[in-house]
Amino acid sequence: MTTAVSSPGYPPNVSLVQTPGKAAKSRSGSALTSASTNEDLWSQILTSVETARSTPICPVVILGEPQSGKSTLIRGLAERCPSGYIEPNAEALEGEAGPSTHNSPTLEDKTRINSRGKRDLGLAYGYCDVPDDEGEDIVARLSLFTLSSSDESLLPLLPFAFRSKESASSSLDRQRSSLDAIGNSLFVITLDWERPQAFLEELRTWISVIREVVNDAVRQGDDRMRRSQEGFLQEMKEAVEAQIRSYTGPSSSTLHTLATQSTTSEDDKNADTSTAAVIVPVTAPVGLGDVRGVSLDEGVLDDNLGVGMVVVLTKSDTLGKLERDRDFREEQFDYAQQVLRTICLKYGAALFSTAQSRPASFTVLRQYLLHRLLPLNASQSASTSRYSFAHAPSTIERDVLLVPSGWDSWGKIVALRDGFSPRSTAQGWEKDCEVEERRRMEKLPKTKLGEMEKAINAEEGGGERGSACRLWEDVISDWNGQRVRSKGFA
Repeated sequence: MTTAVSSPGYPPNVSLVQTPGKAAKSRSGSALTSASTNEDLWSQILTSVETARSTPICPVVILGEPQSGKSTLIRGLAERCPSGYIEPNAEALEGEAGPSTHNSPTLEDKTRINSRGKRDLGLAYGYCDVPDDEGEDIVARLSLFTLSSSDESLLPLLPFAFRSKESASSSLDRQRSSLDAIGNSLFVITLDWERPQAFLEELRTWISVIREVVNDAVRQGDDRMRRSQEGFLQEMKEAVEAQIRSYTGPSSSTLHTLATQSTTSEDDKNADTSTAAVIVPVTAPVGLGDVRGVSLDEGVLDDNLGVGMVVVLTKSDTLGKLERDRDFREEQFDYAQQVLRTICLKYGAALFSTAQSRPASFTVLRQYLLHRLLPLNASQSASTSRYSFAHAPSTIERDVLLVPSGWDSWGKIVALRDGFSPRSTAQGWEKDCEVEERRRMEKLPKTKLGEMEKAINAEEGGGERGSACRLWEDVISDWNGQRVRSKGFA
């Protein structure tokens, strides 16, 4: 009889086997061979475990409403990975899912339907191992947490994505997030180009959720722990500022290479291989000590949450449909980009677009995630050093948007189209976020946003600050473009 012995510390492809009753027969004659075999086996085990432990983990938290392209985004990020996207226990969960009988589900219904499926399980987890240029070694593991909706019933699940090993084994505060884990993660917010009118509302909600998660992590524990957490949060904010200050674009030689490679046809099955492996080690970024006392440009990182964020506009290949079916105008596209860039600039967030028709868009995004998440120690091995992002910013082609954190400014935003005021937009956005923060603090439904806005205006002496969200809805939801021209965007 052969018995497999399992051990939680061993890789899944390694097993130890015991064969009772046979060991005594040839013990003396095969002692050396057995010892050599066992030594080789243990060497393999230890090597495998050490390799697994040495692979840097890159935590990414994906936030987005149902049907906003989160699953497609994950598949795109894992496309070039040897094992694809791996979901632990996915088969068991899939077996529990039943057929849906809903014809036209609401947002709330979609959340419930998706929660029975394979991926949108409230808070889902999976990972993909990213290979090096040659596809031989694993350079990093993207650890992907996905929250399927901003529904209030699901938000308490989000802190589970940030539990440290210590808090996971403790019976106290199991649902409280670890500030250290939050600081080591990158938040990705998905916005769906099939619902552009909802961009700002959804973005405001998710930024408020992120702020709440960070604040809850700081507030946990006694006074001494809170003071320690506040100090660590300040370090996180300094790290975000240092990342923005250290941004440098790719060299001219790299840009020339990428420009040459990008001529490959998009219809080619392997179109994304041309830019799949442009990853070059660079030195550590400039620290705050090198620029202390030098202010950031106006509008840059005005609201530093202490975390890295990337806003991804999914389904950008549907922009032509907006033009064709809804008479979406060039002025509206430019206005949308200017508003989103102004808001992203405020938090130090990057802005990208992806499309299934452009597989390379997912490859570029994955490279940027690695660039932001891999450790900064240049003395480590090549697999764990900081990697450069060898792609130039792109804001001219509206369906190929690429704005790395640290590159943008109000001046560049205004240059896209005259007549836009980043300052007015930023002020209106601050007012909208204040309304949302008050609503969440008082635990009111979203239907009370209008009443909350009136109450805040009354507190300010009856004055009414402009709302970025309401202006966005006026401009973007007006498919015929009449209001765009009257507001000076034409």
